[in-house]
Formats: sequence, C-alpha cells, structure tokens
Amino acid sequence: MKIKLYFLAYKNHNCIGQIRIIKDWNRFCYIENIATKKEFRGYGIGKLLLTKAEEWAKKRKLIGMSLETQDDNLGACRFYVKQGFILGGVDTLKQSYNPNIETTLYWYKLFK
Repeated sequence: MKIKLYFLAYKNHNCIGQIRIIKDWNRFCYIENIATKKEFRGYGIGKLLLTKAEEWAKKRKLIGMSLETQDDNLGACRFYVKQGFILGGVDTLKQSYNPNIETTLYWYKLFK
C-alpha cells in the first residue's frame, strides 16, 4: 500500500502551497503534485516544499526524487532545473489521448 504524504504552506491560516509525495517502488520520492497559489509564486514557497520533501526522503534513505510534467509547462520545467532536477526521459505517447499535450517529461534529482 502506498502512503501519500502532504506538506502544506500557510500564510494567515490560508493554504498557499502544497506538495503531495509517495515513496515509490524504485526507492525514489515521487512528487505526485506540487502547487503554489499564483499570487505567492516567486517567494520561495515551492523551494521550501521541495526541501521538506527532500528531507523526508533522505531520512528514509531514498535515492532521489522524481516527477513528471508536460513539455508546454515551461515555468515548471525552469523551476525544476533551478532546484537541481535533471531531465531523465521523454514520452511522446503517454498523453496520446490528449491533443493539447504532446510530450511528458520525466525529471529526477539524485541524492549524493
């Protein structure tokens, strides 16, 4: 059974960001979702959430973190690169049912 874990960021009792992670079968911390409210982007909320996820993963001796995004989400792609993620794979068929998405990108951050 996979257990999902959430880290939430709050300001004045309002949730302004969240990350949802699981311990994946391949010993990676898989990030199922990460989001920050638009008006709070650029203030380090996403970085803080990723840091919390990384701390959690390292305590469990996982080998890294992984996630996926679509090729048209340039803001997210730039953010992940800035946070130390590398592009590990490209899948042009996963989203075949969706004419608005061409390619799924797989990102990885390996722990030293």
